[in-house]
Amino acid sequence: MSAARQRPSGSMDELERRLARETELAQRQREKMLRDVERREAERAFDAVKRRRALRYLLLLGMLTFTAILVTLVMFRVLSLVFA
Repeated sequence: MSAARQRPSGSMDELERRLARETELAQRQREKMLRDVERREAERAFDAVKRRRALRYLLLLGMLTFTAILVTLVMFRVLSLVFA
């Protein structure tokens, strides 16, 4: 009779260990998923910053090009009036 009692308690211990192991695995998977989500959000934010910076540099380059062309045209107009 005592052997019959020990067997269920032994299987309960095994079930508890299995449940604890599965719970730990599920917790690890959940933490990994959360880290992945946080990493993706950080990458998205970083990409947005890079995109804004690139657009700013393109705008600056366009303004400098426009200014250079305008200065060149004005310079030629002034030179043509001076030497006319």
